[in-house]
Amino acid sequence: MSSFTEEQEALVVKSWDSMKKNAGEWGLKLFLKIFEIAPSAKKLFSFLKDSNVPLEQNAKLKPHAKSVFVMTCEVEVQLRKEEM
Repeated sequence: MSSFTEEQEALVVKSWDSMKKNAGEWGLKLFLKIFEIAPSAKKLFSFLKDSNVPLEQNAKLKPHAKSVFVMTCEVEVQLRKEEM
């Protein structure tokens, strides 16, 4: 695994700061892509198993996707900071 330069580190942090504003939308896009690639992954989510609601309109998916997206990105930024 190659190390990031200081400039690249700063770009990661800056990008995340920008993406945080729309974390719900980014998280939803991420999950929709996952389900597009692996439709069977929907079975892993109890709130999606028996739902006939389109994924984009599922009331529980967007908050969950946002939470996972934010946690993942925050951890990555923190790991990058600790490596410095």
